Amino acid sequence: MKKQLFLTLVLIYSVNIIAFAQLKPEKGFTCGLQFSPFIEQPFSTINFNGRYFSSKKSVLRCNFNFMFNTSKIKTENNSFYNITERKNELTFGIVPGFEHHFGNFEKVSLYLGMQAGYINHSTKSIIKSKNDSENITFKVINIDDDNNQNGYHKCLYGIFIGTDIFIWKGLYAGAEFGIDFSCKIMKKGYTQYYISTPYESTTPSPVEFKSNIFHFNFTAVPQIRLGWKFKNIL
Repeated sequence: MKKQLFLTLVLIYSVNIIAFAQLKPEKGFTCGLQFSPFIEQPFSTINFNGRYFSSKKSVLRCNFNFMFNTSKIKTENNSFYNITERKNELTFGIVPGFEHHFGNFEKVSLYLGMQAGYINHSTKSIIKSKNDSENITFKVINIDDDNNQNGYHKCLYGIFIGTDIFIWKGLYAGAEFGIDFSCKIMKKGYTQYYISTPYESTTPSPVEFKSNIFHFNFTAVPQIRLGWKFKNIL
């Protein structure tokens, strides 16, 4: 009974959306924000989506990805040291593509397409330990807590299928499912430490981790998008 009620409410809501929806664009721009609903932190990365409709069927698009995380952990009186750790993580990328829209629906737009792009990911940790007699600073670049490389350059190629519903004025919602093939090249990582005492300072050579490690992956990519369409200005 509850399941039938839920499906009925979904059906009524969908009919009302379609009944009051706006016409899909014949020519012009749309922009929106999109996220992956099934990952652990779906809003951790800002994904901006811009599209240009040259006609009802042909659309050029470009996705811009950006994520920056920083955290600070402070531990006092740990084995006679006061320890402060600061971690920074940065991701940015650009993924242009093409969409072909089909169907004769006025307010719902179905499409399929392809894309190719580049994503850069970097990490940095600064760990400072000090007591009354010495200060030690560890600098860790593109290495995680298990001494594995986690910075990378990634090139991706993908195909996708999706739909947009133009809801009210310029507002639209969309859903998309794609499959990406990616080649990930791990960045060179290294660790280095500095020791400072009242009598001397020491800076040993950094310990480097090899680069040019390749990883190839196929990834399923579900996306949900909310955006706005603008009148044609060209």
